[in-house]
Amino acid sequence: MFNFNSWRHRRTLIYHLKGFITPQTSQSLNPSPLFHHFCTNPSDSTSFAASYLIHNFGFDPQFASKLCSTHRLRFNSTQKPESVVTFFRNYGFSDSQLRDLIAKMPGLLSCKPFKTVLPKFQFFLSKGASNSDIVNLVCKNPVFLTASLDKKIVQTYELVCRFLQSDKETLALLNYNANLLCDPYVRNNITMLIEKWSVPLKHEKIG
Repeated sequence: MFNFNSWRHRRTLIYHLKGFITPQTSQSLNPSPLFHHFCTNPSDSTSFAASYLIHNFGFDPQFASKLCSTHRLRFNSTQKPESVVTFFRNYGFSDSQLRDLIAKMPGLLSCKPFKTVLPKFQFFLSKGASNSDIVNLVCKNPVFLTASLDKKIVQTYELVCRFLQSDKETLALLNYNANLLCDPYVRNNITMLIEKWSVPLKHEKIG
């Protein structure tokens, strides 16, 4: 049985998995259905959204307009985006981190954070993650916020945890490489490694 209680061993696990990890950049450019918000007057709402990005995050007008167009970002009041910004700030996101996050996933400003984001944060908190751990995970790979909690995040986490035999080590690995949460091939490869090395279930005694 391998002992993965070091950064070298975490890198070893990632080495086994990295061939199956796809780049997240292209995914982040595609609008997620979880965060779409359509208004009755698209032109006005898009213009308002672009103005909000410019004045609240300091984006260049051309960049703000491109974000709104690419991600179909539309809203005609500040109520929803302000509630989203407040939600993330309450978890410890700084202004610069929020700016980077919205630049990658502006559609978050139209989401329902207590319905789509909070359950994912609560899951990691229940495993021993701190608020700073969550901030790190989101900043490194915000795409996981669009993933299904039950069908993807929990299943991937539990497989990694079964392999590492520790929530602490699993969280450390995810902090080291948050991309592991979002690729279905990673789960397949972890399953293969578990079968190859006959890794016991977490509650089983390791002889």
